[in-house]
Amino acid sequence: MCVWLGLCGLAMSRRPASGETLTGEWRGSVFFHRISAQLEQTGTNIWGVVQVRGLFGGVDLYHFAGSQEGTCLHGAHHQGTTFAGELVSARRVNGMVTTRHGHKLRLALHKQPAPAAGPP
Repeated sequence: MCVWLGLCGLAMSRRPASGETLTGEWRGSVFFHRISAQLEQTGTNIWGVVQVRGLFGGVDLYHFAGSQEGTCLHGAHHQGTTFAGELVSARRVNGMVTTRHGHKLRLALHKQPAPAAGPP
């Protein structure tokens, strides 16, 4: 099953705060698959790697690229899977993954807290 994340939006109901960024680790799940995405953002450009871990421990990796416009997020994997979502809060993205075969999967991702700094 090709499940992918990237980052497209539906509404402009919430403007991101100045300095807010999508950079970091995001997690979610779809049909017993755990999803972990490491995102990087510069300006409106977004890219990263998504790890999809299956019920029996198999792992698939997907590289993606996309963009952010206000609260709308768009992304794509080179094999045709796309993501259209909305940044609904600084730590939550809701959206729809469309696989290259046309299957649609709803997805909610949550930004993970940054790791605490170690002792100096």
